[in-house]
Amino acid sequence: MLASVKESGQPRRLEDITLDPGPYPNGAVWIVAIASDDYKLSAFAKIIPHPISSRDGACTLSLELISLHGSRFVVSGAGFAPNEEVDIELRASGHVNHKKDRVSSDGSLPLDVVSHGSISSDFSARYLVKALSCRPAVEYEWGEAALKRH
Repeated sequence: MLASVKESGQPRRLEDITLDPGPYPNGAVWIVAIASDDYKLSAFAKIIPHPISSRDGACTLSLELISLHGSRFVVSGAGFAPNEEVDIELRASGHVNHKKDRVSSDGSLPLDVVSHGSISSDFSARYLVKALSCRPAVEYEWGEAALKRH
């Protein structure tokens, strides 16, 4: 039987425990580890309770918050046509940036790191991938606005 110990020292079954991150920023990763007293048995889980993601047809796009200041994100995507060239558009702080990238042979986008650093009064952004068969886009907040807990 798997059990944990209450603050009072009394054992309790893991089935009776609810793991909940509580209020958490969009796109932030929550990592949970469970281990035996002697650390011979362990399990780990990584989830994003409030994902920043989008789907268009078979294509998916997601952002993961990787900055304590809400200014950096890792972008990943899957379900694209293998080896297709895509146009990536990032709109933020009144600017629009375009770049071309090539989808891998397994249909995933190469990882992209987006860093916001301009001083701006507009903390909303949009990341769009234009492919032949799909156009997934995510709209998100960055900076202090990204750190609000939901």
